[in-house]
Amino acid sequence: MARGNQRDKAREANQKKQAATKKSHGMSGSELAKAKEVAAQKMREKQAAGTRRPSPPVPNLPPPLQPAILTCILADAKKAEAATAKK
Repeated sequence: MARGNQRDKAREANQKKQAATKKSHGMSGSELAKAKEVAAQKMREKQAAGTRRPSPPVPNLPPPLQPAILTCILADAKKAEAATAKK
């Protein structure tokens, strides 16, 4: 008879769990679909607006030199930060 109690407790726990998931959004199917569509439309508008900032232009150098120049620029910036931090 020990398994009967275990079964009852598992059933109760499962009912509590299902009741909690039903309360999660509180909307009917059509309301939920409409809310999703509104959110999707807002996202489409944001993407169409192109809110991303363009990357800074890289000087017109031959491709093998570009990474080297950028590394030097970054190294100089780190040195300058270190010098101001020491003061």
